[in-house]
Amino acid sequence: MTSPAAVNQRALTAELDRFAGLLTARVDGAEPPEQAPAPQRPEALETLADAFALSSFERDVLVLCSGVELEARFAALCAAAGGDEHQRRPTFGLALAVLEDAHWSALAPAARATSLGT
Repeated sequence: MTSPAAVNQRALTAELDRFAGLLTARVDGAEPPEQAPAPQRPEALETLADAFALSSFERDVLVLCSGVELEARFAALCAAAGGDEHQRRPTFGLALAVLEDAHWSALAPAARATSLGT
């Protein structure tokens, strides 16, 4: 029997691979790869996204930022995709450029209060 932690780890690895593909496509000037439905979404990530009422874009920004901390390849991919070898972390501009359903309102404090029901 596979532990829930192992299942979550495999799902998170699949998400990180998906984002690496998006960044690589941007570096290569290619179309983003076809997004196959994830076999399973990382439960821990979904719980976090639900708890904070994150949009799909906001959730993806979280994964993109986490990628730099979790996998060494992400720093170089962010630098190459952003066109600045010294900027080895994701920026909001990079997130807007590579992620689906991107929206500026993710930065708005009023949107945050509304999404949390306050």
